[in-house]
Amino acid sequence: MKKILAVLWTLSVGTTTTISVVACTPIEPKNVIVEIENNVAKPTSDIFKAWVAASQSFNEILAKGGKTNVKVEVVEAPQGDIKKKMYSNEALPNIFVSYADDVTFYETQLGNERVVDMRKILNWDGKWIDELQKKAGIDSSTTNTQKTAASGSSLDIKQYEQLKEYRNNATQGNSATYGKGINDIYVDLGITPEIVGAETLFSEQYRPLTYSFISEGMGRDGKMYVAPTGKSLNYGMANKRLIAEIVYKATDGELDLTSPVQYPLLNNTENPDELWVTNDLVTGEALIPKMGEVFGPNTEEQLAATSIANELVPNVIDQSTQKSINLYSNQNIKELIKKWFAPAKSIRNDDGRVEGITSGQSIQNIFADADKTLVLLTAYQNIGAKLGWNFFNSDKNQGANESTLANPHGQMFSYSIDDAAGYFYGSDRNTNGNILEFQSEDPNDKKTLVSWSAENPDEALDLHINDQTGKDSVSNGLNFFEYMNAVAKYNGKDEHYGGLKNKGYGSDYLQKGTMLATSGSSAGAKYAVKNREYQKISENNYKIKSLSDAYQIVADDVMPIASPGFYREPDGTEVKDQTRRQFGLQQGPGAAMFKSYDQTKQNISIAFLNYFTSSRNLSEFSRKAGYISSAYYSYYEKAVNESDQPKLLTPGTAKISYDKDKVLGDSDGQYYQNFEVAILSQTKNGDYVAKTPINADKYIKQIVDGIIQAETNESANEILEEANLTQLEKDIRGDQGILYSQIPSPYGNGIRFNVIRDFVNTWYNTQVFAEQENRNKENSMTWEAFMFWGTNSKYNKFKTTARAVNPRTKIIYESEIRKNKGVQK
Repeated sequence: MKKILAVLWTLSVGTTTTISVVACTPIEPKNVIVEIENNVAKPTSDIFKAWVAASQSFNEILAKGGKTNVKVEVVEAPQGDIKKKMYSNEALPNIFVSYADDVTFYETQLGNERVVDMRKILNWDGKWIDELQKKAGIDSSTTNTQKTAASGSSLDIKQYEQLKEYRNNATQGNSATYGKGINDIYVDLGITPEIVGAETLFSEQYRPLTYSFISEGMGRDGKMYVAPTGKSLNYGMANKRLIAEIVYKATDGELDLTSPVQYPLLNNTENPDELWVTNDLVTGEALIPKMGEVFGPNTEEQLAATSIANELVPNVIDQSTQKSINLYSNQNIKELIKKWFAPAKSIRNDDGRVEGITSGQSIQNIFADADKTLVLLTAYQNIGAKLGWNFFNSDKNQGANESTLANPHGQMFSYSIDDAAGYFYGSDRNTNGNILEFQSEDPNDKKTLVSWSAENPDEALDLHINDQTGKDSVSNGLNFFEYMNAVAKYNGKDEHYGGLKNKGYGSDYLQKGTMLATSGSSAGAKYAVKNREYQKISENNYKIKSLSDAYQIVADDVMPIASPGFYREPDGTEVKDQTRRQFGLQQGPGAAMFKSYDQTKQNISIAFLNYFTSSRNLSEFSRKAGYISSAYYSYYEKAVNESDQPKLLTPGTAKISYDKDKVLGDSDGQYYQNFEVAILSQTKNGDYVAKTPINADKYIKQIVDGIIQAETNESANEILEEANLTQLEKDIRGDQGILYSQIPSPYGNGIRFNVIRDFVNTWYNTQVFAEQENRNKENSMTWEAFMFWGTNSKYNKFKTTARAVNPRTKIIYESEIRKNKGVQK
């Protein structure tokens, strides 16, 4: 496999060497300080407010304990505040919200012990770690890691090895706890199970919903730089109403995705798939998406006006390879869409392949495929062009309404990429199905990051960049941009009217109903959909009210989609099986800690973080902040007996306190119990609006259920060996539904914003589209743009970024090694 980034995260190596020397220990504030820099969350944000709410409830517990007058205080700070304090020898915060790659930099300055290994301070679920041991095949009767006959994979063993030492943190102390077990810390603070709100500290231990929630914050040696709190995922969101309209108009009315007669499997209202067909939270009725009318009414007259029956997929050439970017170039758009969206006669063909539409997942698979997605986006642009809409004019066309949002007669975009770095990582991961690779000194010796970390725990901080063999990886993302520029040309403002939007967020346009799909963070889902409105018929009897805007969408109208990738068989031909990977790239900051010189403050910090990461509190925090809770018991009921297995909680059972001033009060349930809960609030016109404890309820639950399904292997219900599939098709099927995170993750704030984003934006905005009509090797998106990593002057910014994380970094380029065995210093 070929990758662009090598070992960006090998920068996160633990070291005991300190770079800074300070004259004396600064005086710490009285309270325990939780610092949130405003580039992570501003004081007005839901995230900041949720941290404040958690600290206030914990302070009440401390006060009832009565053994300290120290409190937890959440403070805002400007971006870079911790670095400033570190260099000026000011007191550092006890806890801070950050990304792991930022924390590794602090470690290079302050030393290994000052930057706390978060494995040491969490009260881990011992039974879960025992399960990891069993899965790894480690014999518990031995003192070493002797494997049993039924040994686990190398990853299973690695996971157990990373946590085994911390299984008994509740009773055994370590350097971060000043030698005290966590239970003894509670005693010292006067915290007892009888204190209201404190019972969760004694009745529950921390277990992540999926291991990647904790591994994302780990360095290569297993040190956990940040503890998981709430998580967001880089997923896409597709507008089901507009999908149906595009398919209907592109096929001249031959395919109607909203028809139960034509699509009985897709539109099954007796057993909804909860992707395409969903149950309304208030009325309980099964809702088949309504077809959109963005491009006019779905009449015979309008079908004739919008027909693209004779139009072909543009043949956009990748100047780097002189090959067509799209696999279906020069083929008829209508016939392709008819083939992909044809009603399936059965779940599987005789050869075991999936073709046609059986459920919402079939449509997800189409949107996970970049070639197919680009054809649909081309259809979108061409249909609008048939109506004479000027997509390339920054001013709204005549007749447009006065809305400041997108409207069907003015500024419109078919697709939005809100986070280019997340899209690049996600699309490449979905296509290749493996973690990032890097190039060692031997050009023929490729190793994965995990294997390299295990084999070289004490190796110096050498950063290997596969700037030559990694070109294909970045091409996966850049080719999407290049194709879209050819279809809907760049207007000089990061935007392509009728095509791609890559500046700001696409949520406003999606909510208006005129955008086909977006790619971005799940935390932004609440901005992309409106709440459903109802009319009251009688007591406890309501009916759905039609939206005042015919194009607008609600949570039932969208579904999650993965970042699309270009799927190819080894010989470059089509992957015939419809199934595609649906990985979601996880992201979001976590909680990190500097060890306090004051033992009482250190105790309070540890107690607060265990309180904060309890399932109930993470449920409340995540619900308010728009995140997904990382705690296992936010989704599962803890087993009463040791021999029992935890049971999945039931959605819709949370008790919500109603406050007319706040509209939404605090939930009395776990995170998963907050799904499928609707709270009706009367509006000024007498109708009712349904708000949900979890924003974009249906959409987020679809993502969460995918994670749970993958963790429980409920989707692994087919014997791949018996299907007549290619090896690649089998690999894709076997990889379905797994949440993605690097181990260790290269997707921290520094790498995402200082490397990938700068590269994409600089090249995309200035180099590529400066000469629209003269696209050649010099201004093509993909033509040697990758020399950013090597000889291009922009690479100096990358080198600066790498050394900001660790000043001792040595950068080694594959191109230099191949050329003269030299090393870039």
